[in-house]
Amino acid sequence: MTWQLHAACRDADPALFFPDGHDASAVVRQTVERFCRRCPVVVPCREAGKDEYGVWGGQIAGGGEGDHGTRSTFNNKGCRCRLCVDANNEFFRVRRRLSAEGAARLEALVDEYQGTAS
Repeated sequence: MTWQLHAACRDADPALFFPDGHDASAVVRQTVERFCRRCPVVVPCREAGKDEYGVWGGQIAGGGEGDHGTRSTFNNKGCRCRLCVDANNEFFRVRRRLSAEGAARLEALVDEYQGTAS
């Protein structure tokens, strides 16, 4: 796990990432704000912690307030953190690429049909 050496939170108090009780959502928001939004290794962190407890890559186990880095959080909760904005931008980038590929494929089929219809 060499990605941990590059984590924005590497020197932070571990208690910030393992909240319990009714304060969990506030702790998660503060943690995400302070560390995860500016972290260069948020994706491998999220992957490493997907089956764990605590805050990992801007998310908390079971979703909830710390569920950052998703398009649905961007749309449904209005979150504009770097993780959610990046997820939304990636969705549209992929959608544009798939649309362009589909248009090119359709054009090739039309050209092929026109070539055989002559």
